[in-house]
Amino acid sequence: MLSNKHVASTSNLSCLNLARQRRTLTSPAPSQHPRQSPRAKLPFELGLRTSRPPDTFNNPSDYRNARHTSTQNFSFTPRDSNSTRPPTECEEVSDQEWELRTGRAIFVLQETLPTFFQTGLTTSIDTLTGKPKPPNYSQHSHFHIPIIDSAAAASLEFLSSGATTSSSVPKGKNGNGNGKSKHPQTAEEDADEENIYSPNIRLQYTPPVALPAPFPKTFKLEGINLYLASSSIVRHSMNALFHDLSVTLVKVSVHNEPPPPSDGSASSSQSSPPPSGPRDPSKRSPRKLNREKYLLVRQLVNGINRVSGKEAEWEVESMYTFSPLSGLIMKHTVNSIRPAPHLAVYDLLKGSLGQVFGFGEPAGRKPGVCTSAVGVGEDGRGDGDVRRK
Repeated sequence: MLSNKHVASTSNLSCLNLARQRRTLTSPAPSQHPRQSPRAKLPFELGLRTSRPPDTFNNPSDYRNARHTSTQNFSFTPRDSNSTRPPTECEEVSDQEWELRTGRAIFVLQETLPTFFQTGLTTSIDTLTGKPKPPNYSQHSHFHIPIIDSAAAASLEFLSSGATTSSSVPKGKNGNGNGKSKHPQTAEEDADEENIYSPNIRLQYTPPVALPAPFPKTFKLEGINLYLASSSIVRHSMNALFHDLSVTLVKVSVHNEPPPPSDGSASSSQSSPPPSGPRDPSKRSPRKLNREKYLLVRQLVNGINRVSGKEAEWEVESMYTFSPLSGLIMKHTVNSIRPAPHLAVYDLLKGSLGQVFGFGEPAGRKPGVCTSAVGVGEDGRGDGDVRRK
């Protein structure tokens, strides 16, 4: 039998050999690459505060200072993924770029407003070709808004497929089964596209006669998504009620000061923003004088009522206000609609208008009310015959 002392020495020797094997296995292999110079700076020194260990410093404060200096010298600039993001209203551009943006916006409105009821609202221009870019509804985060009561619109699809939320799409994120857009848009295409509307654009319209509750005295909304939703409401509602819709521009004028609305306009007191300074040009800075631009657009809308077969015509006057910083359209004021929309039109669109402009349904109204004919005008050129079943 082995003595206890011999067993203990054998056990200690085995533990020592095991420890040596562990150090051999865990020790890093010698690098085959030449050692980098101590002065060479690595491109990414993640987690490296200082190249000297703490015990080489005589004073703890010296170690803290060295660590602070190393942290300041280290910098990492990630790739800007938003380099092609759309311009915002608060970003000031040069005078030359400002003139280019306002000119492009005026050109887009002149070219695309006549085909609004066929193609929808155009919001951007291709900077390479200089032509307005057709709207791509799959790129906008619209939300579904019912145009007419569900009983009246059960068989009609008023909003495009791109105007629905992801919760209402049966397949994929865009409804085509694979979660990919039918019209993919690359970053290069985004870089060549320039918006003409501010992300915080404001829309305003004051009816000539105050509407009963719950309608507000002045319809106001803010934000590009709500602005696009309101344009979809107007477009699809009018196409559902009328056919052969056409838009004719009868007046387009550019002003350096807010132009006065036409006589009889209900928005005369609200359409022009308050002056930011004295009206005397000699008392105003040249930059502010040059950075004020307003576009007045007067258009005729013609259509034939789908029920009565009568032709209707409306004269719509609007004013577009450009941002003095970015040159984007920051406000759209509807000065007048002649003849004014009938109260029945607001009742018909109460659900969708309430979701956009933020007012609710009155208590006690029964759902499913259907109209057989709707007159947008009260008298004269509009068909004002309204019947309810």
